[in-house]
Amino acid sequence: MHHFGLRSGPAFGLLLAVFIWGVAAGAYQVFPYPMMREVKNMIDGHEGPMPNVVYDTHAKSAEIAAGLAQWGSTAEVVMVGDSLTEGGRWNEMFPNISILNRGIGGDTVGNVADRASTVLEARPRKIFLMIGLNDIFYPRNSEAQIVDQFDRVIGLLTRGEAQVFVQSIVICNSINPVCTPRRQERLRRLNAALPTLAARHGAMFIDLNARMTGDGGLRKELSWDGMHLNGQGYRVWQGVLKPYVAPRQAALPPS
Repeated sequence: MHHFGLRSGPAFGLLLAVFIWGVAAGAYQVFPYPMMREVKNMIDGHEGPMPNVVYDTHAKSAEIAAGLAQWGSTAEVVMVGDSLTEGGRWNEMFPNISILNRGIGGDTVGNVADRASTVLEARPRKIFLMIGLNDIFYPRNSEAQIVDQFDRVIGLLTRGEAQVFVQSIVICNSINPVCTPRRQERLRRLNAALPTLAARHGAMFIDLNARMTGDGGLRKELSWDGMHLNGQGYRVWQGVLKPYVAPRQAALPPS
């Protein structure tokens, strides 16, 4: 009896080629990645910034920010950023401090600049900004443009009464295929510019990478995908920010 199998015929070769192309499409954002991304955004609107001729931003950010601001909430501290900030249980990490979470998944530096007024409307005493990871996934966002957007957003946030803390962009780990060495290097160059930008506007720079990353980027034990933080990652972040958010509050015990 003759047995037919995928490994012995052209079908296996075709499936292997499709698999390899799919991995490459996700890692390097080539065809059909853009179309797949657009379909996903149309379905759930949560993937992040969509292409823009000048600078990649997403109208979703403004809509969510307006929805959050409509309640007129105020707080001592506002945490601002993308999905890393959004995923933080800040009220539990700092239970004795009034904190608003204004992290929006997929946000870029330009997105935050566009919604800076909604942050200031909360009348915080302190603002903690950590943004920039999503920007490097769009080649049309040159580093000069991203730096200009950082200059813009820090300038806008420091117009209020709050003390502004600019945190370094956590460098993703290359275990995630989209976090290529080239993108890691872009993040390092952007981080190198942040202390000067912060000082220019009277803001304080906080280096998260000193505690959260190693030679390969984000420490593996602090993340579930090489980019986003797990519980241990947020504990480390809480420990870094404690002297600035709540100097008299004890840090969470280590896990």
